[in-house]
Amino acid sequence: MEHKEDFHNACAVVTQETGPREPWHDIHSRVQGPGTLDLLQNFEERWIGQGGNADDLVSIEQKGIRTSAAEGSEDDDEFTWNTQLLRSIDQRTAKLRVPDEEVVKLDDMQGVIIDPEKPVKPAKRKTFLQQILLKKLGRQSEHFFVGQQVEDIEVARPLDYNREMRVDSSAHKGMVHHIRNARHSIYIESQYFLSSSFLWEDKTPKCCNLVAAEIAYKICEKIEAGERFAAYIVVPMWPEGLPDSSSVQDILGYQADTMKAMYKLIQQSIDRRRKELESIGEEEASAFEDITPTDYLNFYCLANREIEEGGVDKSTGGLLNRTRRHLVYTHSKMTIVDDAIIMCGSANINQRSLDGGRDSELLMASWQPHYLATKESVPNGDVHGFRLHCFAHLTGVMEDAFREPSSLECVRLVNEIAMENWEKYTQDEVCEMTSYLVPFPISVDSDGDIWPLTENGNFPDTDSAILGSPGNLPKYLTT
Repeated sequence: MEHKEDFHNACAVVTQETGPREPWHDIHSRVQGPGTLDLLQNFEERWIGQGGNADDLVSIEQKGIRTSAAEGSEDDDEFTWNTQLLRSIDQRTAKLRVPDEEVVKLDDMQGVIIDPEKPVKPAKRKTFLQQILLKKLGRQSEHFFVGQQVEDIEVARPLDYNREMRVDSSAHKGMVHHIRNARHSIYIESQYFLSSSFLWEDKTPKCCNLVAAEIAYKICEKIEAGERFAAYIVVPMWPEGLPDSSSVQDILGYQADTMKAMYKLIQQSIDRRRKELESIGEEEASAFEDITPTDYLNFYCLANREIEEGGVDKSTGGLLNRTRRHLVYTHSKMTIVDDAIIMCGSANINQRSLDGGRDSELLMASWQPHYLATKESVPNGDVHGFRLHCFAHLTGVMEDAFREPSSLECVRLVNEIAMENWEKYTQDEVCEMTSYLVPFPISVDSDGDIWPLTENGNFPDTDSAILGSPGNLPKYLTT
């Protein structure tokens, strides 16, 4: 009853008398130094874009605040950090400003000016640059000719062009960039994981961000090169809401599609690698014989179970009050690549967050230039230390194997701990759990298909399908 006056639980039908108060897992970051100037620009763009008066904003130059990133920098300092602002935002929400280096001369652009002897009428939907060119030239014609005097005309190259509006989708681009450059491991905490619908069996939902595909292809690349790689992805047991509601079941269904597509690709690479090794010799093939997709990619969620002490008395009723178990809701939005780069902010891994033209989001990508991954190993800087802290917090132990996250030893140890916790969580007898990490309740078969980990296919204490059951809600809302 300690939190009776501060009660919230959107994942179950409970009251503050019956409980439990919803456990919560989150991540926050603080930005200081030159990176704050990018955050300031984002604030100013949103303020002006939504009708605010620019004159009402305080000038930091007049306040004597240093605005140059170069001032006071110490590149030789091993504790130096680099930070990059990544966004998902559009011109409806913010008055997007373009960096000076993005300004280009029109005569440098290809495809805008064509042969004067063969004027070609562009498509009805003109590019942003074509529209600017017409406006600058004062022309109504939709034909462009070589030889027009446009050398003195400069325009700002758009950040991106999506559904006829300028967008900044750098949150997606930055995430894809760092995944493509990963050498050893990826650790993700995300409230949603819906991605790469072009790989799903049902391709109609437009959830086309590339994150899941990039992770899966990265793993496939490593498998077929005979190298280790591991991806650890922590999501909620189910999205916030009642697990049998249409919206939650929709999201779970799309998440299952994402997982299945990834595991299918990985299993195919394992099969190819196994055949290749068999052709080389029996000894090499035997070392790869028991390898499965979960030796490379795993999804987890967080859960807790506790005895009565300190909780609500069972006599007050309620199923959860009797079983004493409940999910710990993962609300984080964080990605760590190679223990070198950490991306933290408000962007989930779904189309709503990464599209650029839907939800507005911010991410800060940060790294220490003196602590970057090599081909042989991950660095031992602050990002490495923080990832170790995350593992220790969620598993309840600190093992040496955690220091090499891509190693088979580390992956299997984490999975062993998670499965032990799952057995405690699902057993009939109420018990105390000392750590929170459990597998997302699926198993992966030899074809790369996924199956519920429970006999009835439902989450414990619910009638709700683990793999979801997509309904008739607009796909735009739930992806």
